[in-house]
Amino acid sequence: PPGLPRDYAMKLLRAWQENVYFLNSFEELGKMADATLGLTHWARRLASPPKSYASREVEETLFRQFADELDKIDDVDQLSRELAARLQLFKDREHGFWGSQASHQVGWRFLVKLANAASILIEDAHSDTSWKKVRDALEWYCSRGWHVDATSEELFREEPDLPGQLHRLRARLRRACARATDRIAAVFSELLAHHSEELATIPTAGELVLAQLEQAKGPTALIFLDACRFDLGQRLAQALNEREPVPRAVVAAALAPIPSITSLGMPFALPISHTQLQVTLSPDRNSFRVAAGGFAGNLTIADERRKWLSEKFGVRDFYSFADVLDGGSLKRATKSTKLVVINGAEFDDDGHPGRLRLTGADEHLDRYSKAIRRLQESGYN
Repeated sequence: PPGLPRDYAMKLLRAWQENVYFLNSFEELGKMADATLGLTHWARRLASPPKSYASREVEETLFRQFADELDKIDDVDQLSRELAARLQLFKDREHGFWGSQASHQVGWRFLVKLANAASILIEDAHSDTSWKKVRDALEWYCSRGWHVDATSEELFREEPDLPGQLHRLRARLRRACARATDRIAAVFSELLAHHSEELATIPTAGELVLAQLEQAKGPTALIFLDACRFDLGQRLAQALNEREPVPRAVVAAALAPIPSITSLGMPFALPISHTQLQVTLSPDRNSFRVAAGGFAGNLTIADERRKWLSEKFGVRDFYSFADVLDGGSLKRATKSTKLVVINGAEFDDDGHPGRLRLTGADEHLDRYSKAIRRLQESGYN
């Protein structure tokens, strides 16, 4: 009952769950307390979840109840609404000891992921109905819509430890996500078919880079991330800004050729105006050739792009991300250093075989952010 003994007991329980020196003993003795008290029957009869997060038995009972209740909802739209409505509740349970600190955690974090995905799908369910121009669609995607792609990756990533009760929920949300992206793509394609001229004002990635290089002062690193989707770029920028007092990394939309395959797309990421690039098909019509004014080589070939950068910008040093991260290959910037180039093909190498669908892009994004910080520490902009 309320009173001083209860206050002392609650204070002890909170300290026990939060102090790093006490965590192991709390996890061990908490299970013994559950076995003594038998709270399962009590937890099943609760009208609403308790404010206490100390009992694993209670957390597991609540988790199973929510999972079973949601599993009964076959309608995807209704399921999304129910998940989104309970997002904060799931987050609160996840932050408790058994959802975040225990060595074997109750699966609240998975319900949080599913509820987050449902919230994004609901938020953007009718966004395409207000588009009148291509620019409307682009502005939506660059500000909010890219979250749909990030959500899709999260949903389709394989998670071996996903609780069995949630497999059907995830499958339904996957269908909802696929349906949403198909609808959005169809509306955008229709707009593009009638108003393709609106794209003429959007710069290519190379033109954006050229403008940056013209303003750059001091040694600069130019980094190519092959097959880096817009949502991955946003996540990389967020990771880089986490340690900065003010945001420094920004993401800008750029125009790419169609099809934007590596051999054709990479020349348009070189620092050059797209008006100076000429695209032709090979005589057998199986490959592209891209030439630039004053340069005889075929810029669809990596060695020719390096040669072009050496001739036009005096680049002498080309690195991979492994070179940057191992610490020994990367030269420190000096007063005479103007531009170095770093190439990363991890997204391309893992994306086409489908490995990114299984593992996600987190590991690559972490490596990229570490490499970029290493470049900054070595004196490069």
